[in-house]
Amino acid sequence: MKDLTLQKRKENFNERLQYEISKFRNLDINDADLIFFPVFRHGHYFIVCINTITKSDEIIDNKTLPPGVTEIDKYQDCPSLLMTALKEYLTAEKSPLLRKIQKLLVSHLVIHWKELDNVIDCGIYVMRHMESYKGNV
Repeated sequence: MKDLTLQKRKENFNERLQYEISKFRNLDINDADLIFFPVFRHGHYFIVCINTITKSDEIIDNKTLPPGVTEIDKYQDCPSLLMTALKEYLTAEKSPLLRKIQKLLVSHLVIHWKELDNVIDCGIYVMRHMESYKGNV
């Protein structure tokens, strides 16, 4: 996807989001408390969760950071790019949800059972978190 222009990536994001919303008979996301975006990056799945309950842009990941690797090293600009794309989509749709997510700060959900060694079950963890996470830490 990196070989696509920024404009084309934005168009793809908007088209895909509109398609997913329409699949649920034009689901109204304007009063959403949690919006989950599963992310696959560098062979690993994690979640970026737009949480309007705690007013944060949460990264939910089952893997601990390896020694010497920071959160910025691992996730880079992924959360901010996703937020920018979502804000642009909501602006185009004139969605009132935009007001609720204007100034969310990125946070990393603290999970006491994170681990470094399990490199194959991250997709399962993503599905489980999206199924059970209620947005309150």
